[in-house]
Amino acid sequence: MELNEELSKLAQQKFENIESEFNNRLDLIKSQQDELDSLIKLTETKGHMTSSLYYAELIKAEENSMNELVNKRNELTKSLNEAVSSGRIEEYSEAWYEMKGAIYDVNNAIVESENSLQEFQNAIRQLEWDNFDYKNDFISNTLDEGKFLIDLLSKKDLFVQKGDHKGKITNEGQAVLGQHGVNYNLEMGKADAYGKEIEKINQSLQSDPYNKDLIKRRNELLELQQESILNAEEEKEAMIDLVREGIKLQIEAMQDLIDKKNEALDKEKELYDYQKSIEEKSKRVKDIEKQLSAVQGDDSEENRKNIQELKQQLQEAKDDLSDAEYDKWLSDQSELMDQMMERYDEVMNSRFDDTDALISDLIDNTNANSDSINDTINSATQDVGYNITEGMKEIWSTESGVGAVISNYSNDFKTHSTSVQKYLASIESYFTEMKKKADAEANKKVNGGGNGGSSSSGNSGSNSSKPSNSKQGNGKPDIGDAVTFTNGQYYYDSQGTSPAGSQMMGQTVYITNVNTRSWATKPYHIARDKNGSRPLGWVTLSQISGYKDGTKNATKGWHLMDEEGIGTEAIVTKHGVLRQFDSGESVFNKVQVQNLHDWGMINPMKAMDYSFAKNVSANRNNNVSIDIGDVVLQGVQRPEEFANSLMHVMKTDKRVQKGVQAITTDLLDGKSVLGINHIR
Repeated sequence: MELNEELSKLAQQKFENIESEFNNRLDLIKSQQDELDSLIKLTETKGHMTSSLYYAELIKAEENSMNELVNKRNELTKSLNEAVSSGRIEEYSEAWYEMKGAIYDVNNAIVESENSLQEFQNAIRQLEWDNFDYKNDFISNTLDEGKFLIDLLSKKDLFVQKGDHKGKITNEGQAVLGQHGVNYNLEMGKADAYGKEIEKINQSLQSDPYNKDLIKRRNELLELQQESILNAEEEKEAMIDLVREGIKLQIEAMQDLIDKKNEALDKEKELYDYQKSIEEKSKRVKDIEKQLSAVQGDDSEENRKNIQELKQQLQEAKDDLSDAEYDKWLSDQSELMDQMMERYDEVMNSRFDDTDALISDLIDNTNANSDSINDTINSATQDVGYNITEGMKEIWSTESGVGAVISNYSNDFKTHSTSVQKYLASIESYFTEMKKKADAEANKKVNGGGNGGSSSSGNSGSNSSKPSNSKQGNGKPDIGDAVTFTNGQYYYDSQGTSPAGSQMMGQTVYITNVNTRSWATKPYHIARDKNGSRPLGWVTLSQISGYKDGTKNATKGWHLMDEEGIGTEAIVTKHGVLRQFDSGESVFNKVQVQNLHDWGMINPMKAMDYSFAKNVSANRNNNVSIDIGDVVLQGVQRPEEFANSLMHVMKTDKRVQKGVQAITTDLLDGKSVLGINHIR
């Protein structure tokens, strides 16, 4: 009985030992995960971008943990089964239940581990989503600033309100029009970005079509894309409304001119009626005077009366004719001005029949007046003590290096050479560099600050060796270097404006320019030829590799070898390499490898000159002695002639050349120094 109890305790102890051993391993993994969690919190506390490498390491640790849990379950199950089958543990006993419960706990831990794995994967995905949203926030902030500038500029008249130039757009009006155009381009840039992100979600849904998180994210992006498109259309409408306001004022100005003309005609009619009234009254006075005069002399009165009546009738007929002609002239003038007004209104408003053409004209007008718009915006903001953000400065800067500020939307909208596209590209470049820095920092911390740093461009400068006259190479790309264009696209300028293409991918290109300024995100210019007559574009260090001049301290990453022919370069590795040897192969130690490197740096001809020079000595009697190893030649009168003769022998005599080879390169190949004895 006591023996069975002891055996049972031993079985339980074995079970507990297995459990304890695995728990120690799992605790170690948990400590590693806790450290990673702390690093993530520290990064977030600093306000920096969190690298997905942290979560990748958490996933690795969790996978190790799951493997340990599976092994733990298998070992515990095996131990329990052996104990039951041997009779040391009775099935359904208290000890059996405890051991069985421990196994179930492991099963539960495995499920929790699977859940943690999924959470870490979700966290990586959420990081990507958050970074995308944060990137678009930059654009949204610029849009908000654009709306602020529109409101600020609108405090002044956007059009001349009176005078001969009524309806003419002012500098402020031109700036408001241009800012609406910028906002239109920015909104469409956001819409395109949402569209690409939706495509990524759709690709994920192909493999996981019922994922509610993915569906929810896609719906959110669709709403944001729709909102951006509608906002862009509203900006276009605002541009059209601004033109409509100006045309309305111009029509009013034309109407003012016509009204003034009508007033002048009315006054002319009044003057005409006044003059006619005076003439009638004067005529009446004269008629009376004539009648008085006629009474005094009764001379053919009847005849004169008849004549007078005829004249009067004739004058009245003439007056009626003149009145009719004048009234017709006034009527024609009024009708002509009405027709002119209708035609003017029709011509001015016909611009709105084709809004697409109108928008294109307005965009061209904005680009043509970008300098004055920039001056107007700067003046307006300085007056109120506001500093324009760097992003808005970049858009309106006259030193942007591109020909236009905005463009009309099309399928290749992103490739348009405008300052707005350059600004959007700079945001992409900024986040790319931010991610590289975050990844490098995470890699450094995860690897304990050793050889970490995932960004190949970050360490190239500090780790490179100094250049030498031997064309050994300096470990970094310089102008004239032949390198391989390995990945990505090259860009229009060193600030990363709109990708220009990816021709010559995987082929040898040449560095023709290097921009060392801090703002250069694509500092290396590459071309098909060494003199740069067939240029390609600007790239980062991570997009090129290969240094044909060699280096003693190569940078991390992919590098092109043997550019000048297969076998023209060799590699000495930094770390040990485990490999299988064939019988008779030799291995160089560290000193021999260094000697080999140093020997390779020497010009053989200069080495020979140097050897003879230092072994030639002279005395006051002009007797020269030459030492070559243990051979001493006394009394040489013409050492230079002797040295030249000896050099000639070494250049032409095969036996001498084989002898030199036997005591130099053959030794480096592992051959015996005695090999010189076999030369005949």
